[in-house]
Amino acid sequence: MKVLNLESGTPFSMGKGRNWSVLNPDAGARQITLNHALHGSGHEFPQHVHDESIDIIVVLEGVVQLRQGEHYTPLAAGEAALVPAGEVHGTVNRSGGTARLISFQIPPDLALYRGERNKADAETPKPRAGTESRVEIVALAKGGPRFAAGAELRNVFSPGKSSPAARLDRLGLQKGQSYGYTNQGSESVLILLSGAARLEGEGQSRGLSVFDVVFLNGREAITLHGMGEAPGVLIHCTALA
Repeated sequence: MKVLNLESGTPFSMGKGRNWSVLNPDAGARQITLNHALHGSGHEFPQHVHDESIDIIVVLEGVVQLRQGEHYTPLAAGEAALVPAGEVHGTVNRSGGTARLISFQIPPDLALYRGERNKADAETPKPRAGTESRVEIVALAKGGPRFAAGAELRNVFSPGKSSPAARLDRLGLQKGQSYGYTNQGSESVLILLSGAARLEGEGQSRGLSVFDVVFLNGREAITLHGMGEAPGVLIHCTALA
């Protein structure tokens, strides 16, 4: 188990804006990668395709447009987009403010970090005429309930919801509530988005700050405890081996 932070990633170039690779094979992640982006108005993450990876994009702050050719779909804070492998996609910030995003690729697409996806607009891939987008967009808080003792758990994406390779959940923890999770040997990432929580397990007991990242990559058992007056809100993404 590792505890990182979204701000601790390695910068990489992809269009305009600031982009960091937080989890990648160099950090011990073999099944999942995590990226963090901070984009000002007018910044675009160029259109590209992941040949074998699904891409889960979550907007943490602000509003962006999910671009597919000349089709733009709003994607706002608190929403997540599931982009299947082979689907053309990019994001552009037209809001006038700053947008903060994270994304998971399952399995990793290392071409992204080598700069192979970073192309001028005229060279980027475009959707074929007559095809239909397979992208799914869901509000995190409106995911279907998963019945777990001691916490509010919402399933956003899963094998039954267009995501054969990964599961994404939203976890809400009120003060005094606890949530136990045992990783089953795949790789799993939890990120504290707001509020406060305490992490216990694998010889650790520590408070989590906003944007802290917990990476599990074996058969590890943890418990999260709600600590503050405001609910602790986390997202949990698991690669399904």
